[in-house]
Amino acid sequence: MPKKTKCGRCGKFGEVTWANYIPYCKECLAEKSKGAIPFEEALYPEETTKKEINDLKKRILKLENEVKKLKK
Repeated sequence: MPKKTKCGRCGKFGEVTWANYIPYCKECLAEKSKGAIPFEEALYPEETTKKEINDLKKRILKLENEVKKLKK
């Protein structure tokens, strides 16, 4: 039995087909073959957003620390 994986576009778990190192479910693969999926949209939109938020939080903390050092 194939391992169930999260689809790289819609996020559903199930059997996927790999295309350009990105997993696609049957429905998304059909849309991709029609050329309907832009490349950026295929890269786990929720996880990308979480990563961007974490990067911004780290950047804010660094800037706050620099401000504290300058105030001293």
